Amino acid sequence: MVLSHDCEIENPRFRIGLSVAPILPWPFENDYGSDESLDLMRSGSLSADRTYDFIQFFPVQMREEEGAEPRWKVVDFSGMMSASPARKVVPLLKAHKKLEMLEETRRDLKLKLAAFFGRE
Repeated sequence: MVLSHDCEIENPRFRIGLSVAPILPWPFENDYGSDESLDLMRSGSLSADRTYDFIQFFPVQMREEEGAEPRWKVVDFSGMMSASPARKVVPLLKAHKKLEMLEETRRDLKLKLAAFFGRE
């Protein structure tokens, strides 16, 4: 998943790199009904006590193929890296783009990513 701002992709001239993180399989062997899975599914936004569970993971639902049922996956912030140089990697990323987040999901991702870096 690309974590850099849209403007860094649209105008990469002076960017050294873009931030990306791996999207990994669901960590609980596709057991979506377990307490851990349900907690992870809810962990994309703040809990009632204003904290994040699973701080390194951001849950996403994605379709593997067009028409397939959405499956849960996780973006692993601990695997974040820089893809560089930006001007060379942007065409590759655009050519392999599959999905785009809804605005609400994008907001939740930004808040959780900030908490990942700024946790006490």
